[in-house]
Amino acid sequence: MKLSSSCSIGNIDPQDPIQIIGGGFSGLCLGYFLKKRQIPFKLYEKESRVGGKIDSHSSPYGNAETAAHAFFMNEPMLDEIKDLNLTPLYATKKLKKKVYRNNRFSSPILSAGELFGLGSKALFKKPPKYHPKMTLAEFLAPLGNDDIQKEVFAAAMLGVYAADSNELHLRSLFPAIDFSNIKSYLAFFIEMKKNKSPFKFRSISFSTGMRELTEAIRVYISDEIETSSYQKALSHNAIICTNAHEASDLLQADYPELSRRLSEINYQAVSSATLFTQYEIEALKKSFGCLFSPRAYSGKIRGLLANWEIFPDQRKSNTHHSYTFIMDGCENISEHLENELKALSLESAWKQKLYLSITPWEKGLPLYNFQRFRIIEEIRSSELKNIGLFGNYIGGISLREIFNAAKYLAEDIYHERS
Repeated sequence: MKLSSSCSIGNIDPQDPIQIIGGGFSGLCLGYFLKKRQIPFKLYEKESRVGGKIDSHSSPYGNAETAAHAFFMNEPMLDEIKDLNLTPLYATKKLKKKVYRNNRFSSPILSAGELFGLGSKALFKKPPKYHPKMTLAEFLAPLGNDDIQKEVFAAAMLGVYAADSNELHLRSLFPAIDFSNIKSYLAFFIEMKKNKSPFKFRSISFSTGMRELTEAIRVYISDEIETSSYQKALSHNAIICTNAHEASDLLQADYPELSRRLSEINYQAVSSATLFTQYEIEALKKSFGCLFSPRAYSGKIRGLLANWEIFPDQRKSNTHHSYTFIMDGCENISEHLENELKALSLESAWKQKLYLSITPWEKGLPLYNFQRFRIIEEIRSSELKNIGLFGNYIGGISLREIFNAAKYLAEDIYHERS
């Protein structure tokens, strides 16, 4: 059976038990849906805990997420996790989203004049001629002036991809759209709308944070999990749910060329830094947070979340405030954050600091550039026998896409077994 979900590659035998290698979010989701379909499997995780990057560190002042702060879900997805008996927290509605422009937290992000100009260009300007290596920045170039390009478009994808628009490969972001046939921006927006879910999405979390979700899945599939289990050789009928570089190590003996190509997928080093402070950042009241364009802001901060504005039920004290900074890189994060808060005239937030939780990730997110796209296309045409790859470096970077891809993959296996 050929694996055909957006986040998977390879072939497995649907009649045989499945070996899941890796107990991060991808592996847990796949195990969860296999269990729901009563498909036999075993999950192996080399660490002593499952969940991968998704975790919530506790402190006297509140929980700090190590990676994803929330899960963007709709009602059908929430129905899928009813078996876990979780009580979701919904993000506050109508929060402002801001971008750091002109040395301030700006909202609305675009002025009325800029919006009018953007709308006019979208109607009358034509996109540049498509080519296979085209980036998002190239595609959007005719729509905005230099300021909009540097300050807004460059920041727009940071919240999902942690990368500037000039690093992001256009077709990787919109795989369902045939750009060779897109002759106008209006046609592009129409195609995007066609692929939009009819169900409304909302950001959700849980009272003790995102770890509550991964822990509930762990309990649900606990009989099929083996932790502290290092796989030196590939098992028969294995689906590898690790990052690309760990998958490369596992494939090296049997598929040396495929292993080499996987090792060439680039990852971005990012850190999550949650600051608990007695100081309230006034500019972030009733705000989701703020994005910082790497082309308009010289520091390491890429994003800022106003945690308790988003999920007020997670607040432990009305006199404390919680902010998560998504930082570029992993070195000297505390020092960078202190210096940048001073430069942003937010020195008081640091001086009134109660607690700081930093989690660095050398391989934080795969970079969705043309190189990754070309490697994945090559691997799709490779002959993999009783081996599958599943993860966010293949075709869906968000938790939502991994979750849904795991569901569809389990459904395909179930139907092949029937």
